[in-house]
Amino acid sequence: MLELKRISFIICLFIISGCKSIAIPLMHSHDPNLQKIPLGGNAWVTNGAEITEKGLGNWTIIDQVCKVYFKVNKVGKLKISVFSEAVSSKIKISISGKSNVIELKGEAETMAGEWDILKAGYVEIQLVGIEKQGNTFGEISAIGISGSCVNSETAFVKNNEGNYFYWGRRGPSVHLNYNTDGLENIEWFYSEMTVPEKNDIIGSYYMANGFGEGYFGMQVNSETERRVLFSIWSPFTTDDPSKIPLDHKIIMLKKGKNVYTGEF
Repeated sequence: MLELKRISFIICLFIISGCKSIAIPLMHSHDPNLQKIPLGGNAWVTNGAEITEKGLGNWTIIDQVCKVYFKVNKVGKLKISVFSEAVSSKIKISISGKSNVIELKGEAETMAGEWDILKAGYVEIQLVGIEKQGNTFGEISAIGISGSCVNSETAFVKNNEGNYFYWGRRGPSVHLNYNTDGLENIEWFYSEMTVPEKNDIIGSYYMANGFGEGYFGMQVNSETERRVLFSIWSPFTTDDPSKIPLDHKIIMLKKGKNVYTGEF
């Protein structure tokens, strides 16, 4: 009887050690600082997969890489879990060169492991498909994070009250403001702006002058195309332009040669 117990114990150890890279579905929502990062506003994909407000979808081939970003303000342990729905698949989770392979099955939160975060700042999580039995590697709605490096200052894009993560996906922006208190009779203002070499990233807009009902600046449209934009709109609140009073209408007085104008 003793020998039988010993054999059973050895078999159990072998089974556990043989699947150490496969995470067991396990809820860790009891962790007081658990936070869910929705992929709809915090992830980007390559080669055909797509991100919608529900998360990662159409994830069908191995070289489709999903990258998820968030920011921590302290070092420490980071626990990762994946909220998904999948027939049966294996995916690889990578952070700072360390990778774990986990198995997704059904609709569940699957623990992915623990990482050491050695530097405060942005953290990149990479998701790569390894094996699948269904048509896709699964639908991923969110990444769960917890551990000693996660706190109330951990930053990522929320859903912005159902606005499809608009402000997060449109790109970061920085706004400078001047205090104009007591200067109600301003007639004009002036500023200059210089974009350093190789900082003209495609899609960027550099606003030189911005105010309550308009802006002026430079836009990077492609590797070779740049546009100087000026937009202005009426301070009168309405969705019907025909109802704007004459003294609140925007009227073009003059424009230069080859300058395009239009309404929006």
